[in-house]
Amino acid sequence: IGFKYTPAKSLTLRGTYAEGFRAPNAAEMGVSGSTSGVLSPVYDPVKQVLVEIPELQLSNHNLKPEKSNSFTLGMIVEPNEVMNFSLDYYDITISNQISSPGLLGSIQVAAAYDPLNPNTSPNNPYLAQIYRDANGNMLYETYKFVNGNKTRTNGLDLDLRFQFRLGEGERLSTDLNVTHVIRYDATYFGTTYVLAGTHGPGFVSGDTGSPRDRAVMSTTYRKGPLELT
Repeated sequence: IGFKYTPAKSLTLRGTYAEGFRAPNAAEMGVSGSTSGVLSPVYDPVKQVLVEIPELQLSNHNLKPEKSNSFTLGMIVEPNEVMNFSLDYYDITISNQISSPGLLGSIQVAAAYDPLNPNTSPNNPYLAQIYRDANGNMLYETYKFVNGNKTRTNGLDLDLRFQFRLGEGERLSTDLNVTHVIRYDATYFGTTYVLAGTHGPGFVSGDTGSPRDRAVMSTTYRKGPLELT
């Protein structure tokens, strides 16, 4: 649902409200499994030593679809033929977000079900389990994709454009797109991770970090069928 209101030729106000969902994909709820590397040394409470073990990511037939709701409010200002800009506020909430808890590392290993450790349960929120050999040594760990609690993010998007006529059929335009993240909080198993402006846990940010500010600037030259950016 959206609205657009133009109180003056140079000013437009706009807004939207949306709901959405994402069904689990084949890798998340199919029959496949994939290795995800070796964990850094974790503490084995049974043997009382530090060990390195491989992990195996499993699918989960019981996943629920992700659901989201979002809204935006903004304006477009066009004071003249040379310049125009838009500024929009966005707010997005995702519930039941599907994620892999494996990259939580030692946190989820400590809660994983271990047949030799009476303090653990097969119903742990990470759906993780430790496997051992006949001598009780840790061999590897499995975990499944899970639904997290929720993620909420909001921020501002600014788009600024300048357009110039250089001559017969020649035009030059410069665009600046800036996003500022005010809030980016992800809640998993009762713990809220404040991600805006941080590197962020790998299981949430894809190990790419979550900067507060992103900006892209481009300049384009056009003449007839030629366009160079």
